[in-house]
Amino acid sequence: MTERQGRPRTPARMFPLDTACVPIRHRPQEGDVLPDTTTFHRGRRRLAKEARRAVAHAVAAWLSVLGRHGRRSVTDPDVPVVVSLTSFGDRLGRAHVAVESIARGSTRPGRLILWIDPDEDPSSLPPALRRLAGRGLEIRTSPWDIGPHKKYYPVVAGPDVPCLPLVTADDDVLYPRRWLAELLATSERAPDSVVAHRVRDLLLCEDGRIAPYNSWPLARGTTPALRHFATGSSGALYPVAVQLHLRALGRGFESCCPRADDLWLHHAVITSGSSTRQVRRRSRTFLEVPGTQARALSHENTGRSANDPQARATYSVESLSALRAETVTAPPSST
Repeated sequence: MTERQGRPRTPARMFPLDTACVPIRHRPQEGDVLPDTTTFHRGRRRLAKEARRAVAHAVAAWLSVLGRHGRRSVTDPDVPVVVSLTSFGDRLGRAHVAVESIARGSTRPGRLILWIDPDEDPSSLPPALRRLAGRGLEIRTSPWDIGPHKKYYPVVAGPDVPCLPLVTADDDVLYPRRWLAELLATSERAPDSVVAHRVRDLLLCEDGRIAPYNSWPLARGTTPALRHFATGSSGALYPVAVQLHLRALGRGFESCCPRADDLWLHHAVITSGSSTRQVRRRSRTFLEVPGTQARALSHENTGRSANDPQARATYSVESLSALRAETVTAPPSST
């Protein structure tokens, strides 16, 4: 047998075949028993999740190394925006990774604030956070023990009236380099709207009640809307007008949604006359800091449906009336 000129052909059996490229006589016919694709897709999702986890471990390790040797300021006074987040308890031991990811972004904020609980001793904070404080991170003690609302409320209700856009962040997320730059660029195109990387469409049932939170789909498109619900994990920017309204509303969240800051923030967006716009056409979910999910608030609010009673207690009659004018109706329950 003579070898053909050029690159030898690879045996076809080395390529995984799909139905489209199988010869006609071998294509599945009616009545054939086909393999269970559910197991295949479940395995593929599991592999994708494991791959994301491996990447997150690598990125977090690299950011920790950079943090030990970094000297550059975490802020840029020429960028008129405040980034605020909170951390507590054991999570303070990993919060430096999220802060470092923000500090390594292509755009750094004018101020970067980490709020801690009133009973937390600042002198006992982990060395990694103290090093970040030396590079410009403001570690401040909240006057109130208000759970996740610490990420924004001490800023809007402090002695200084808000005068700059506020971006909220989480202490368990690895933020990509252009995270803040894209928020600011989108805000310039929609200055009166809240802008966020990850948005859901709030749904109402046919009888006007709020549909279960877990049924709210991720938003598609970049058109501002009242029904768009910013999920704070991927970051959201709040214009000054919304912050002033939050300041006027006070601590009403303590009686209706003490563990769901996103619900109160969305309520404030609606009642302030603003709306929410997504940065890109599709929502983005960023990598999580390894070792932070054991006490993640999302386990309680979404996994145990704790968001639902808090949502019913939060949205006023006026808010629901405004939402009914544009909200997609949830499909009837199958139960």
